[in-house]
Amino acid sequence: MPLFVVGLPIGNPQDITDRAKEVLSFADLIVAEEIKPTRRILKSLGLFKEVFLLNEHTEPKGAAEELMPLLAEGQNLALISDCGTPLFADPGAGLVELCHQKGYPVTPVPGASSLTAALSVSGLKLDSFYYAGFLPREREERQKAIAGFRDLACPVLLLEAPYRLGPLLRDLVAVLGGERRAQIFFALTKAGEEIAQGPLGELAKKEMTEKREFVLLIKGQVAGALAPKVRAGGLSKPRAGNRPKKNSRPPNRKAGPQRKLKPKGPARRAKREPGD
Repeated sequence: MPLFVVGLPIGNPQDITDRAKEVLSFADLIVAEEIKPTRRILKSLGLFKEVFLLNEHTEPKGAAEELMPLLAEGQNLALISDCGTPLFADPGAGLVELCHQKGYPVTPVPGASSLTAALSVSGLKLDSFYYAGFLPREREERQKAIAGFRDLACPVLLLEAPYRLGPLLRDLVAVLGGERRAQIFFALTKAGEEIAQGPLGELAKKEMTEKREFVLLIKGQVAGALAPKVRAGGLSKPRAGNRPKKNSRPPNRKAGPQRKLKPKGPARRAKREPGD
């Protein structure tokens, strides 16, 4: 009858808990984002279970509602991610919310998380932190999102696909400045585990040819430090020697009464393009 939200290893298979293995063994149905990674995980545990797909394609089509009759029959469902703890930048929130609405119990089965793993080896005093997750793919929207946490004094955690690390670092430098310190946690708990740290400007210049999963931590803004300002369209760059003085007029124009221009037609409101 309950829905179990089960945490899995983020890289090292030995990090799975005994309770997670127990829940997966007696679950009547495994709810997961993709078939192949789920089959591989279950096979490593000697389990062969039916898998129900809940992802960005099936969730909008009412996949969560299809599971309600199974819970009503008293079946045990286990929601998992490809790795780590579910629902951090993963589908499934709608299913959990629907269970709450219908009165079906939701039980956490804690496990590994790349976020807490990164924080635990950051060396920072963790009174608070900000989880920004995945930023928009479009450069302009991404820079706006970065500007939103630019002045936070607490660490900021970011996730991104391995092949987008370069563009992400360049935008971070543009908005936060090259001196802002950061840490990149590559392949945590795996054989190629590495922690790269230093100013954002130096990290952006490094050639990182290997496409490894990572967590990016931006250290908090130091009191009194200044960062570049960003406007719509990208980084704002003042032009030296070309700033107009106050109360100045364009050349070759005499002072006099200003004419009011009549509008040519009704104003049109620009359509907002949703970010990714």
